[in-house]
Amino acid sequence: MIFQLKDLDGSTSCLLPPGCLGCGWWQGHDEGWTDGEASAWSQSAAEIFGPWGKLAMADGQVLGMVQYGPAGLFRRASMLPAGPVSNHSLLLTCCNVAEKAGVSVRRSLVTAIMAEQRRRGIQTIEAFIPGKDRSCRFFEEDLLKEVGFACVRRTKGMKLMRLEMGGMEPAEEHYVRRSLLERLKRSSSAPAPVAMAVPLARDPERRCPQRPVRRPLAASCSRHG
Repeated sequence: MIFQLKDLDGSTSCLLPPGCLGCGWWQGHDEGWTDGEASAWSQSAAEIFGPWGKLAMADGQVLGMVQYGPAGLFRRASMLPAGPVSNHSLLLTCCNVAEKAGVSVRRSLVTAIMAEQRRRGIQTIEAFIPGKDRSCRFFEEDLLKEVGFACVRRTKGMKLMRLEMGGMEPAEEHYVRRSLLERLKRSSSAPAPVAMAVPLARDPERRCPQRPVRRPLAASCSRHG
């Protein structure tokens, strides 16, 4: 399957399915949030950190998304067992990928984030893995292990996984070369693109708001000890 990866921020968040747009769980909203709350958070996150996620797109359809950023952007991170997230680590929060899109889309999203954040100087990436919750609110443990994450803390059924990137090989050339080879292999036999579980309901003439200005990571990291 041939697909493109796009940054997720205020200029592209309108491409998300309604279920993702109205969630807000990681931001501390148990029952969802309003458009105004989502917009305010998106603008603040982009001003502090820059793009706060990745989209996988094919033929105008969203195949998958990943949300991430400094832990201080996500109120839920301070509520979960196995924390706190390490100071200055990037936190992967949620991953929502169409079932038929396959593991290749999940892997490409994660490895693209790894390569990009390493170039920015981020040394560690972390993610919470629950014992029983297999919803799109969390990542799959097997996928994270496959790309090098390891469990650093386990409390009350929740794991905190961490990837140390300081000793990895230069990521950019390696990632681009591998991605091209994988996509060439898949393109001849993969099924047509599929939509996510929550279908897109978007006006094709709709335009997203102006993309906010990026700021460095250091300004957003809250001290967790």
